[in-house]
Amino acid sequence: MARKARVEFAGAVYHVMDRGDRREAIFRDDVDRERFLVTLGEACGRTGWRVHAFVLMGNHYHLMLETPQPNLVAGMRWFAPACARALSRKASAQTTWTIRFNRRHRVSGHLFQGRNKAAVVDPEERSYAAVLSDYIHLNPVRARMVGPGQRLFDYRWSSYPFYAATRGRPGWFEPRTVLVNWVSRTVRLDGERTRNGCVEERWPTWKRPNDRRWLSCAGDGVLAVKVFVNACCA
Repeated sequence: MARKARVEFAGAVYHVMDRGDRREAIFRDDVDRERFLVTLGEACGRTGWRVHAFVLMGNHYHLMLETPQPNLVAGMRWFAPACARALSRKASAQTTWTIRFNRRHRVSGHLFQGRNKAAVVDPEERSYAAVLSDYIHLNPVRARMVGPGQRLFDYRWSSYPFYAATRGRPGWFEPRTVLVNWVSRTVRLDGERTRNGCVEERWPTWKRPNDRRWLSCAGDGVLAVKVFVNACCA
């Protein structure tokens, strides 16, 4: 059966996600994570992409990605396709992250389980950017990588800290879409701190990562996050 064609248009915003082949790790250590972000930055430089949110987990990643030009497919083919078929010059231009990972760890073959998932964000849903951002940033909580008494801010491998502090924020990361969603006004430092406080205060109400509301994330992430927001605002 032929693959379903990607929806591409200028200004599209996507929730992009991919997982390791056989659910194996796609990051073995912090060096891998740092190099992945460097590679993501290179992809953004080549394509003009803007990243509004991201998180790196053990065997998968999530991105909220905007494409000013209709080039998601071409950019992902260069950045992180499912596999590196050959280490030729022609192929290496299309399989950057897989090849870098394989060379560093002296392995070969598939890194990801298949073509990445890319869901288009509905522009009519005004709150979607903030809701999707929360879903992405709360992944470490659901995976019990951040527990009660810990702060999301201290999880190094997500964009969450970049909303509160401009120092060290990469040029390819664009927080304004999410921040404006949250504060409904021009982004200022107090606005960034307000959003940072909102999520920090709300997520501890989810004391059990195996809560049924969390389990629905696997099947319908948008629904799960809307339930989360409604529960926290109740």
